[in-house]
Amino acid sequence: DGHFYKGVRHLLAQVDPAEVRREWSAQVQRFVDLVGRPPTHLDSHHYVHTIPRLATVLAAVARDFGIAAARAVRPGDFLTLPKPAREWAPSGLYALAALRSSPLLSHSGLKVPNRTVLGPWHWRTLVARLQMLGAGTFELVCHPGHADATLRRLSSFTAGREQELAAVTHPQVQALLREQGAELIHFGQL
Repeated sequence: DGHFYKGVRHLLAQVDPAEVRREWSAQVQRFVDLVGRPPTHLDSHHYVHTIPRLATVLAAVARDFGIAAARAVRPGDFLTLPKPAREWAPSGLYALAALRSSPLLSHSGLKVPNRTVLGPWHWRTLVARLQMLGAGTFELVCHPGHADATLRRLSSFTAGREQELAAVTHPQVQALLREQGAELIHFGQL
């Protein structure tokens, strides 16, 4: 009826995967219409696609549009979040859903990073996390940006965007990436 559900229990129990597929397909089609190509990958707000039956919908929509990659979030990815950020991280039933959905996405034929590294970031925290990663392909989730008047009106996450922009562009972060031989890529290059 044009409204989105809120609440994990409702999503786990009552959301109709066919409705989700129609909605996600419409959103991807809108992207294609505006940009002239499919997106490099699929994702969802607040990791709603980690619900297993919605993970299969995400994989189906990706196949329909020829999209080769998706975000896969594993429960262990949330354990390393700084304490203030854990309030929005999936827990309980949601974390159990992520545990079941990450193999579904990994085995769906979609390309997914080895691990998702979640913020919010200060440059020192980012350096510490980057030093712990080791080999592999990692998605660094961040929302860098300038908090202008429009953003302040539309979002509660404003100062954090400025902090994350300062973190990802900090000279010590850039030097560490060079030292580690890291190659910065986007999902289309997985």
